Amino acid sequence: MHRIIRTNIHRTHENACETFACPRRAFLARSLALGGLAATPHGPLATSGPPTGTFAWLVLEAETGRELAQEKADTPLAPASCLKLLTAVFALAVLGPEHRFRTRLLATGALRDDALAGDLVLRGEGDPLLDLDHLLALALALKRAGVRRILGRFFVDESAFPVVPRLSSEEPEWAPWNAGVGPLGVAFDRVSLGEGEGGPFSIPPLVARLQRVPVSRTGAEGIRAVRSADGTLKAWLLADDRPLPEALPVEDPGLHAARLFARFAAGCGIVLPEPQSGAPSAPAREIAVHTGLPLRDGVRAMLHHSNNQVAERLGLAAAAALLGQAPRGRRHSAAVMAEYLAQRIADFPARGLNVADHCGLSRDNRLTARALAAVLREGLRRFELPALLPLAGWSGTLARRFRAPDRALGLAAKTGSLDYASALAGYLVVPGRALRIVAMLADDAAARAAFRSRQRAGEPDRRAAQLWLRLARAREEETIARLLAGS
Repeated sequence: MHRIIRTNIHRTHENACETFACPRRAFLARSLALGGLAATPHGPLATSGPPTGTFAWLVLEAETGRELAQEKADTPLAPASCLKLLTAVFALAVLGPEHRFRTRLLATGALRDDALAGDLVLRGEGDPLLDLDHLLALALALKRAGVRRILGRFFVDESAFPVVPRLSSEEPEWAPWNAGVGPLGVAFDRVSLGEGEGGPFSIPPLVARLQRVPVSRTGAEGIRAVRSADGTLKAWLLADDRPLPEALPVEDPGLHAARLFARFAAGCGIVLPEPQSGAPSAPAREIAVHTGLPLRDGVRAMLHHSNNQVAERLGLAAAAALLGQAPRGRRHSAAVMAEYLAQRIADFPARGLNVADHCGLSRDNRLTARALAAVLREGLRRFELPALLPLAGWSGTLARRFRAPDRALGLAAKTGSLDYASALAGYLVVPGRALRIVAMLADDAAARAAFRSRQRAGEPDRRAAQLWLRLARAREEETIARLLAGS
């Protein structure tokens, strides 16, 4: 009998504490006493908050930009996944809401009988929503073209922008939200896990083997990667006394997608050689193409599910389009994005800004609440951004938050969290009142650095970090409740 664990492939670091790395045990809720809304724009909305660190916030009138209230709104703090708001506006501005990524099959040489006398190329342009059925459709198109075998090589062309094997060295290498990205990737670059009589397995299959072992071989996390001398992943060791993880990341997204395409091709009667990275020197013609959904749909998926892989692909693709060539790397791409926004958003404050990626996972990212608010105003003005964000109590990362009758549906916002960092930024949507923008950042960089030091030492006790995050979110929710009530 086989047991398959179905995974929500959109999950990111934001709910990691409830999935892969944290104890399942719940903590007692703790109420936070809040002060009243101040009469001046600079008075505190609330007097309590996370036990340590800094809490900053800003409230604006969306239409005019008039400041209504703020505290430490110009203090640079870790934005976590709220940095994806910058990526959203950047990608929409550079590529356009109706832009569609293409995944193409190209060929060199002529078709002789049923054999392609040349090379086959699978080329990705960064489609963040490419899925398995799209690869099957390309395999069927190759069959329809009359190809049954390849006399040359099978290339994976990922030249559109840099390939990133893993998003952060600070995050666990087994974390699905930390999966690598490139111009070609499928199913959010992760696989679901199951377990049968023969042991654990993955869908889609990985090249690396999965093996149950005593916990003494995996360490405290209950999972460990085994690599060859050149760093190639050979196996995942899974503690035999722990529940099976829901998912594992893919480290070489392009080759992973190409092997899956070859699998579908074989099912269509087409024999392909082992894929290799690169591109042929000879000119290639297009055999088949999959055209993805409009960019707006990709942005909406990124914002609703806070998917890191979608964010990085959108940011890298937009930077490549702006530069007219592939950026040198993710940091270069992120710097291009920050410069572009600073030059085009009139009230975007560049002071204290540090952007190191497109998803918010880097520990080096710093934004102010004022910068987030400026991006939200631009997104509203140009792209109707509120309609692409999760709604309180209903959808995306806000589906299980703000579910009280006086809070549900009153907020369209992006959430963000890292260890010892929490963020919330979006729009207050209240009948009979003008649209307002709210941005909140809570951050304790010192506690985060100490936690990650313990994590590297194999002592990843997350209970204190979980409690800190619960308190930060309680502060956010009570503050939003007061704003929605108009107090």
